[in-house]
Amino acid sequence: MIYKDQPEFKSLPENNEDSGKAYNIEDTPYSLLDSLEQVFSVLPDQQAEEARHLTFQKIKGKKEATYHHISWADFDELGRFKSGGITDISRSFFRLVKETSYDARISHLVKIVKDGGIKAGLMEYCPTENAILWFVPSLMQNTAGIPEPTFRGVFISEPIVHELLNIFNNDALISKAEKHLIFQLSAGMSLRNAADMDGLKIETKRTQLKSICSKLQCGGQNDLLRFILGQLVYFFSLTNVENNKSASLSEFVDRFLPSDTRIVEQRLSNDRILSVLERGPANGTPIVIIHGMLWPLRFMGSADILKEKNIRMIVPIRSGYISKNGDDERDNNRDLIEQSIQDIALYQQECLEMKMTILGMSYGGAIALKYATLFPHLISKLFIVSLHPGVATHSNEKFLGKLFNGLKSLSNRPSIFNYLAWQFKKYYANENTVRPILQKMHAGSQSDLDLINGKLGQAPFYPVFVKLFQNSIPGITDDFKFVSGDIKAISKGINVKTTFIHGSDDSMIEVNVVKKYVENMQQAKLEIIDNAGHHLFN
Repeated sequence: MIYKDQPEFKSLPENNEDSGKAYNIEDTPYSLLDSLEQVFSVLPDQQAEEARHLTFQKIKGKKEATYHHISWADFDELGRFKSGGITDISRSFFRLVKETSYDARISHLVKIVKDGGIKAGLMEYCPTENAILWFVPSLMQNTAGIPEPTFRGVFISEPIVHELLNIFNNDALISKAEKHLIFQLSAGMSLRNAADMDGLKIETKRTQLKSICSKLQCGGQNDLLRFILGQLVYFFSLTNVENNKSASLSEFVDRFLPSDTRIVEQRLSNDRILSVLERGPANGTPIVIIHGMLWPLRFMGSADILKEKNIRMIVPIRSGYISKNGDDERDNNRDLIEQSIQDIALYQQECLEMKMTILGMSYGGAIALKYATLFPHLISKLFIVSLHPGVATHSNEKFLGKLFNGLKSLSNRPSIFNYLAWQFKKYYANENTVRPILQKMHAGSQSDLDLINGKLGQAPFYPVFVKLFQNSIPGITDDFKFVSGDIKAISKGINVKTTFIHGSDDSMIEVNVVKKYVENMQQAKLEIIDNAGHHLFN
């Protein structure tokens, strides 16, 4: 995760002249370190210096910042790797990965287990990594939902242990040397081993141990280790996927999306957690995709083109999509689309490059237009692919046209959309109902039909749609509301270079409709893909 020196994020009006300026610490009265020194001056000197150093490293994106990430891996009874993850100890960041090569520490855990000799419950010191490797037995649900014995390996580096001691023993004022000894003892070293490793006399280590026990009110070394072991269990609560907001999303990804799909959870400065899916090279050129209703289709294809073009596809999952509890995404009845737009902008500003390519798909294309009116300074290029503004066209007026016209007629009664979505949920609960509806929607494009029928190398889309709809009612409800409004009025004020890309055989929205949006904007052009349908992205 790359952090930039950037100012506090605020929602900015369209005409804010300073909104596009990059932050430069040299333009301020104090350097970043001076500012951090002031911020942490309320802490004791030792803790203030440590806090300033760690915060500076994290903000500047230095390698040291990664030492505050916990890497872990889950294995079945036979030692086969199942999945892994990376969690920030501050709980501001969580990434679930299926490929061991993504993280060197996960790869290290997998290699040790593969080499054999690892038993559940084992804790050992790894001198080459200066880390504790802990393999703890646990239960994990299999694909049938039945709990089965597994174990989790956790890579615990020394800086992580120091941070843990800061969290739970802040008032004890344990010195850095004393934290180092606690780490050594937790790793299974004797006092003599610890002294030899550091080139110190054993009496020095005994004096440090006596000071630690006094500060933590422990009766001796054994009592201290029991105390610290109890605190180390905290790491397992941090790595527990079920305690993360992405639990239901993780289940969905496991079942339906390619194994190289990565889940990222990012805590934003507004204290909300944004779940993000990624695909493509981790260090590739980032492109943020604002998704529509059928967003899983964007992942159902080969990742070869992403690797070839070095593209990192980033898809923030909008509020209300893939949520176990129907309305748990709602924040005081706030518009979920507005909430998502604000979250994506915060994520882009706090975790990615300041300006970047934004791509909106289908309903997400309409939302991307709204994003461009609010945050033009965050966009280098805007692509609107297969725009779906929720209007009827000549080719589908007998089927989809009725749906869109009905939604438009209800735009002055927004409260009714939730009831509409819940009614659809009842009927979209099985593939037998979904199949003829989706086939009818895509009847005008053979390529779209091939895609949803699983003839392009991936599984049929129908079971994915059922699961998606059943767990996305709040998001779908607000999408219905949004596209029932005046999307053309939103697009009129956009002053960002925009390319509309549309398929000639799009059965959802005809090219002629999209042309009107292009003509409505100051810096827009249209690219038509011959013989492509609505899902031309695939």
